[in-house]
Amino acid sequence: MVLEPDPELAVEYGMFSVRQAHAAGFSRAQIQKLVRHGTWNRRSRGILEVVGREAQVHDQLLLAVLAAGRGAVLGFHSAAEVLGWDLPRRQSHSAQLILPPTVTSGRGYRADLVLDDVMLLGILPITIPVQTALDIAATDDFDSAVIILDSALRSKQVTVRKLKDRFRSSNRDGVKAARLVLASVDAASGSVAESEARLLFAGAGLPAPTSQFAVRSGGRIVARVDFVWEGALLVVEIDGFKYHSAAGDFQGDRTKQNAVQLEGWLVLRFTVADIRTNPELVVAQIRRALCRLDART
Repeated sequence: MVLEPDPELAVEYGMFSVRQAHAAGFSRAQIQKLVRHGTWNRRSRGILEVVGREAQVHDQLLLAVLAAGRGAVLGFHSAAEVLGWDLPRRQSHSAQLILPPTVTSGRGYRADLVLDDVMLLGILPITIPVQTALDIAATDDFDSAVIILDSALRSKQVTVRKLKDRFRSSNRDGVKAARLVLASVDAASGSVAESEARLLFAGAGLPAPTSQFAVRSGGRIVARVDFVWEGALLVVEIDGFKYHSAAGDFQGDRTKQNAVQLEGWLVLRFTVADIRTNPELVVAQIRRALCRLDART
Protein backbone atom coordinates (compact mmCIF):
# COMPACT_ATOMS: atom_id res chain seq x y z
CA MET A 1 0.00 0.00 0.00
CA VAL A 2 1.28 3.49 -0.93
CA LEU A 3 0.63 6.66 1.07
CA GLU A 4 -0.30 9.43 -1.35
CA PRO A 5 -1.75 12.92 -0.91
CA ASP A 6 -5.36 13.64 -1.71
CA PRO A 7 -5.32 14.37 -5.47
CA GLU A 8 -7.63 17.36 -5.07
CA LEU A 9 -5.19 18.87 -2.55
CA ALA A 10 -2.34 18.18 -4.96
CA VAL A 11 -4.13 20.07 -7.74
CA GLU A 12 -4.98 22.88 -5.33
CA TYR A 13 -1.28 23.16 -4.40
CA GLY A 14 -0.64 23.97 -8.05
CA MET A 15 2.01 21.41 -9.01
CA PHE A 16 0.85 17.86 -9.63
CA SER A 17 1.11 14.87 -11.91
CA VAL A 18 -1.22 14.07 -14.77
CA ARG A 19 -2.16 10.94 -12.83
CA GLN A 20 -3.20 13.08 -9.83
CA ALA A 21 -5.24 15.34 -12.11
CA HIS A 22 -7.11 12.30 -13.45
CA ALA A 23 -7.66 11.05 -9.88
CA ALA A 24 -9.05 14.49 -8.97
CA GLY A 25 -11.69 14.10 -11.67
CA PHE A 26 -10.16 15.86 -14.69
CA SER A 27 -10.52 14.03 -17.97
CA ARG A 28 -7.83 13.95 -20.62
CA ALA A 29 -9.82 16.39 -22.74
CA GLN A 30 -10.27 18.79 -19.80
CA ILE A 31 -6.53 18.72 -19.06
CA GLN A 32 -5.68 19.45 -22.70
CA LYS A 33 -8.16 22.35 -22.73
CA LEU A 34 -6.73 23.87 -19.54
CA VAL A 35 -3.22 23.63 -20.98
CA ARG A 36 -4.32 25.06 -24.34
CA HIS A 37 -6.04 28.02 -22.67
CA GLY A 38 -3.02 28.82 -20.52
CA THR A 39 -4.57 27.91 -17.17
CA TRP A 40 -2.09 25.07 -16.68
CA ASN A 41 1.26 24.41 -18.28
CA ARG A 42 3.39 21.31 -18.60
CA ARG A 43 6.27 21.70 -16.14
CA SER A 44 7.92 18.53 -17.39
CA ARG A 45 6.84 15.16 -18.74
CA GLY A 46 3.76 14.03 -16.84
CA ILE A 47 3.83 17.03 -14.47
CA LEU A 48 1.48 20.02 -14.62
CA GLU A 49 1.58 23.42 -12.95
CA VAL A 50 -0.99 26.16 -12.47
CA VAL A 51 0.12 29.20 -14.44
CA GLY A 52 1.06 32.14 -12.22
CA ARG A 53 1.39 30.18 -8.97
CA GLU A 54 4.02 31.40 -6.51
CA ALA A 55 7.04 29.17 -6.16
CA GLN A 56 7.23 27.30 -2.87
CA VAL A 57 10.33 26.43 -0.86
CA HIS A 58 10.17 22.67 -1.47
CA ASP A 59 9.12 22.75 -5.14
CA GLN A 60 12.30 21.08 -6.37
CA LEU A 61 11.80 18.22 -3.92
CA LEU A 62 8.17 17.84 -4.99
CA LEU A 63 9.19 17.80 -8.65
CA ALA A 64 11.62 14.97 -7.94
CA VAL A 65 8.91 12.96 -6.13
CA LEU A 66 6.40 13.48 -8.96
CA ALA A 67 8.97 12.60 -11.62
CA ALA A 68 9.93 9.39 -9.81
CA GLY A 69 6.35 8.14 -9.91
CA ARG A 70 3.98 6.35 -7.58
CA GLY A 71 5.51 5.16 -4.33
CA ALA A 72 8.46 7.60 -4.30
CA VAL A 73 9.20 9.03 -0.85
CA LEU A 74 11.61 11.73 0.31
CA GLY A 75 14.18 10.35 2.73
CA PHE A 76 17.58 11.02 4.30
CA HIS A 77 18.69 14.70 4.17
CA SER A 78 15.72 15.69 2.00
CA ALA A 79 13.28 14.43 4.63
CA ALA A 80 15.33 16.12 7.36
CA GLU A 81 15.18 19.40 5.43
CA VAL A 82 11.39 19.21 5.11
CA LEU A 83 11.11 18.34 8.81
CA GLY A 84 13.06 21.51 9.61
CA TRP A 85 16.12 19.86 11.10
CA ASP A 86 19.41 21.75 11.08
CA LEU A 87 21.91 20.30 8.62
CA PRO A 88 25.63 20.74 9.30
CA ARG A 89 26.49 21.95 5.82
CA ARG A 90 24.76 22.99 2.64
CA GLN A 91 23.39 19.84 1.12
CA SER A 92 23.12 18.96 -2.55
CA HIS A 93 20.05 20.34 -4.31
CA SER A 94 19.31 16.86 -5.69
CA ALA A 95 16.48 15.15 -3.85
CA GLN A 96 17.22 11.98 -1.92
CA LEU A 97 14.45 9.55 -2.75
CA ILE A 98 13.43 6.15 -1.46
CA LEU A 99 11.82 4.08 -4.19
CA PRO A 100 9.93 0.77 -4.06
CA PRO A 101 12.16 -2.23 -4.92
CA THR A 102 9.93 -2.94 -7.93
CA VAL A 103 10.93 0.36 -9.55
CA THR A 104 13.89 -0.43 -11.79
CA SER A 105 14.51 3.01 -13.30
CA GLY A 106 15.36 6.33 -11.70
CA ARG A 107 17.88 7.34 -9.06
CA GLY A 108 17.13 6.58 -5.45
CA TYR A 109 17.57 4.18 -2.56
CA ARG A 110 15.48 1.04 -2.91
CA ALA A 111 13.61 -0.06 0.19
CA ASP A 112 10.34 -1.77 0.94
CA LEU A 113 8.93 0.77 3.38
CA VAL A 114 5.84 -0.14 5.35
CA LEU A 115 3.01 2.34 5.53
CA ASP A 116 3.87 3.30 9.11
CA ASP A 117 7.34 4.45 7.98
CA VAL A 118 5.87 7.20 5.79
CA MET A 119 3.96 10.39 6.54
CA LEU A 120 2.53 13.25 4.51
CA LEU A 121 3.78 16.75 5.27
CA GLY A 122 1.37 18.78 3.23
CA ILE A 123 1.43 16.93 -0.08
CA LEU A 124 5.00 15.64 0.32
CA PRO A 125 5.45 11.97 1.25
CA ILE A 126 8.47 11.67 3.55
CA THR A 127 9.86 9.11 5.94
CA ILE A 128 8.69 9.61 9.53
CA PRO A 129 11.21 11.26 11.88
CA VAL A 130 12.54 8.10 13.56
CA GLN A 131 13.03 6.38 10.19
CA THR A 132 14.70 9.49 8.78
CA ALA A 133 17.07 9.55 11.76
CA LEU A 134 17.90 5.85 11.35
CA ASP A 135 18.59 6.20 7.62
CA ILE A 136 20.89 9.18 8.17
CA ALA A 137 22.73 7.56 11.07
CA ALA A 138 23.25 4.38 9.04
CA THR A 139 24.63 6.08 5.94
CA ASP A 140 26.05 9.53 6.76
CA ASP A 141 29.52 10.22 8.09
CA PHE A 142 29.70 10.04 11.88
CA ASP A 143 30.00 13.73 12.77
CA SER A 144 27.31 14.83 10.32
CA ALA A 145 24.93 12.15 11.57
CA VAL A 146 25.44 13.15 15.22
CA ILE A 147 24.79 16.81 14.40
CA ILE A 148 21.58 16.00 12.51
CA LEU A 149 20.27 13.67 15.22
CA ASP A 150 21.02 16.31 17.85
CA SER A 151 18.82 18.64 15.81
CA ALA A 152 16.11 15.98 15.51
CA LEU A 153 16.06 15.69 19.29
CA ARG A 154 16.05 19.47 19.64
CA SER A 155 12.97 19.62 17.40
CA LYS A 156 11.08 17.31 19.84
CA GLN A 157 9.97 15.21 16.84
CA VAL A 158 11.87 12.22 18.25
CA THR A 159 13.12 11.14 21.65
CA VAL A 160 16.18 9.14 22.63
CA ARG A 161 13.91 6.31 23.76
CA LYS A 162 12.09 6.18 20.41
CA LEU A 163 15.38 6.24 18.54
CA LYS A 164 16.80 3.44 20.68
CA ASP A 165 13.71 1.31 20.08
CA ARG A 166 13.86 1.85 16.31
CA PHE A 167 17.61 1.27 16.09
CA ARG A 168 17.39 -1.85 18.26
CA SER A 169 14.66 -3.45 16.15
CA SER A 170 16.13 -2.59 12.76
CA ASN A 171 18.12 -5.03 10.65
CA ARG A 172 18.92 -2.62 7.83
CA ASP A 173 22.46 -2.24 6.50
CA GLY A 174 24.51 0.18 8.59
CA VAL A 175 22.53 -0.26 11.79
CA LYS A 176 25.70 -0.96 13.82
CA ALA A 177 27.13 2.38 12.73
CA ALA A 178 23.77 3.99 13.50
CA ARG A 179 23.89 2.69 17.07
CA LEU A 180 27.35 4.22 17.55
CA VAL A 181 25.97 7.55 16.33
CA LEU A 182 23.06 7.29 18.74
CA ALA A 183 25.45 6.65 21.64
CA SER A 184 27.07 10.04 20.94
CA VAL A 185 24.02 12.30 20.60
CA ASP A 186 23.09 14.90 23.18
CA ALA A 187 19.46 15.92 23.54
CA ALA A 188 20.62 19.05 25.40
CA SER A 189 22.61 20.40 22.44
CA GLY A 190 21.36 23.90 21.69
CA SER A 191 22.66 24.36 18.14
CA VAL A 192 24.71 22.93 15.31
CA ALA A 193 27.73 24.87 16.57
CA GLU A 194 27.39 23.32 20.03
CA SER A 195 27.19 19.85 18.48
CA GLU A 196 30.31 20.59 16.43
CA ALA A 197 32.11 21.82 19.55
CA ARG A 198 31.17 18.72 21.54
CA LEU A 199 32.47 16.49 18.75
CA LEU A 200 35.68 18.51 18.67
CA PHE A 201 36.17 18.06 22.42
CA ALA A 202 35.57 14.31 22.19
CA GLY A 203 37.87 13.90 19.19
CA ALA A 204 40.66 15.73 21.02
CA GLY A 205 40.35 13.47 24.05
CA LEU A 206 39.10 16.17 26.41
CA PRO A 207 36.94 15.06 29.34
CA ALA A 208 33.27 15.14 28.45
CA PRO A 209 31.58 18.38 29.56
CA THR A 210 28.00 18.87 30.67
CA SER A 211 25.80 20.68 28.13
CA GLN A 212 23.31 23.46 28.89
CA PHE A 213 24.28 23.72 32.54
CA ALA A 214 22.37 25.93 34.98
CA VAL A 215 24.73 28.04 37.11
CA ARG A 216 23.14 28.81 40.46
CA SER A 217 23.65 31.32 43.22
CA GLY A 218 21.90 30.66 46.51
CA GLY A 219 19.60 28.15 44.83
CA ARG A 220 18.61 30.62 42.10
CA ILE A 221 19.61 30.10 38.47
CA VAL A 222 21.72 33.07 37.37
CA ALA A 223 22.68 31.75 33.93
CA ARG A 224 22.43 28.77 31.61
CA VAL A 225 25.68 28.11 29.78
CA ASP A 226 26.68 25.96 26.82
CA PHE A 227 29.29 23.69 28.45
CA VAL A 228 30.84 23.21 31.86
CA TRP A 229 33.55 21.08 33.37
CA GLU A 230 32.00 21.29 36.81
CA GLY A 231 34.92 19.92 38.81
CA ALA A 232 37.24 22.49 37.28
CA LEU A 233 34.73 25.36 37.49
CA LEU A 234 35.23 25.95 33.77
CA VAL A 235 32.53 27.34 31.46
CA VAL A 236 32.81 27.36 27.67
CA GLU A 237 30.39 29.41 25.61
CA ILE A 238 30.01 29.11 21.82
CA ASP A 239 29.02 32.43 20.27
CA GLY A 240 27.16 32.17 16.99
CA PHE A 241 26.52 35.43 15.12
CA LYS A 242 22.88 34.46 14.55
CA TYR A 243 22.14 34.46 18.28
CA HIS A 244 24.54 37.13 19.54
CA SER A 245 24.38 39.93 16.94
CA ALA A 246 21.69 42.20 18.37
CA ALA A 247 22.47 44.88 20.96
CA GLY A 248 20.20 43.19 23.50
CA ASP A 249 21.95 39.86 22.98
CA PHE A 250 25.35 41.49 23.47
CA GLN A 251 24.21 43.12 26.72
CA GLY A 252 22.65 39.89 27.94
CA ASP A 253 25.84 37.97 27.25
CA ARG A 254 27.92 40.45 29.29
CA THR A 255 25.46 40.38 32.20
CA LYS A 256 25.39 36.60 32.14
CA GLN A 257 29.17 36.31 32.04
CA ASN A 258 29.59 38.64 35.03
CA ALA A 259 27.07 36.63 37.05
CA VAL A 260 28.86 33.37 36.23
CA GLN A 261 32.32 34.72 37.04
CA LEU A 262 31.13 36.07 40.37
CA GLU A 263 30.23 32.49 41.29
CA GLY A 264 33.86 31.50 40.80
CA TRP A 265 33.76 30.07 37.27
CA LEU A 266 36.38 30.72 34.60
CA VAL A 267 34.61 31.57 31.33
CA LEU A 268 36.13 30.91 27.90
CA ARG A 269 34.25 32.14 24.84
CA PHE A 270 34.73 30.85 21.30
CA THR A 271 33.05 31.76 18.04
CA VAL A 272 31.69 29.34 15.47
CA ALA A 273 34.64 30.35 13.27
CA ASP A 274 37.04 29.29 16.05
CA ILE A 275 35.45 25.85 16.17
CA ARG A 276 35.52 25.36 12.42
CA THR A 277 38.78 27.05 11.36
CA ASN A 278 41.02 27.08 14.44
CA PRO A 279 40.07 23.96 16.43
CA GLU A 280 43.63 23.38 17.68
CA LEU A 281 43.59 26.72 19.53
CA VAL A 282 40.19 25.95 21.07
CA VAL A 283 41.37 22.58 22.36
CA ALA A 284 44.69 23.96 23.59
CA GLN A 285 43.05 26.76 25.58
CA ILE A 286 40.48 24.44 27.16
CA ARG A 287 43.16 21.91 28.03
CA ARG A 288 45.31 24.67 29.56
CA ALA A 289 42.36 25.94 31.60
CA LEU A 290 41.56 22.44 32.86
CA CYS A 291 45.19 21.80 33.83
CA ARG A 292 45.54 25.16 35.56
CA LEU A 293 42.38 24.79 37.55
CA ASP A 294 43.20 21.17 38.41
CA ALA A 295 46.56 22.31 39.76
CA ARG A 296 44.85 24.64 42.22
CA THR A 297 42.81 21.84 43.83
